Amino acid sequence: MKRHLVRALKKITLTLYVSLLSTFSIASDSPEAVRFSDGIYNKAQAKSGKKLYKKHCLSCHEKGYFEPVFLAWQGESAGTLYEVMSAAMPESSPGSLSPDEYADIFAYVLKEIGYPSSTATLDPDSEAFSKIIIRPPG
Repeated sequence: MKRHLVRALKKITLTLYVSLLSTFSIASDSPEAVRFSDGIYNKAQAKSGKKLYKKHCLSCHEKGYFEPVFLAWQGESAGTLYEVMSAAMPESSPGSLSPDEYADIFAYVLKEIGYPSSTATLDPDSEAFSKIIIRPPG
């Protein structure tokens, strides 16, 4: 019962946070902006991210968890989602991973959702990354 309550509270918190971000969204949706469909991570990052995900995320977020999250974040900045993830996770020790580890986990999540890889390295500190708008894969 306690586990169900914790999961429900997590979903409510995420929903409230998404609602607040939607209200204050400043993301750019210009035609020249980089898109997830361009491939913003590489396979090595996703492979590293898979190991990190299993170690730090899987106990709370089963594999299919992020598809609905990305649906809820459509139209928002990928940089903002990354900032929320890196500041709030893992729940037991928020912000405890390195920026590269969070980037690798983000790359793994993108791979699992169906966004293509490329030779590019996902760099959450880049200006281009902060301007990427979350859209469905494809």
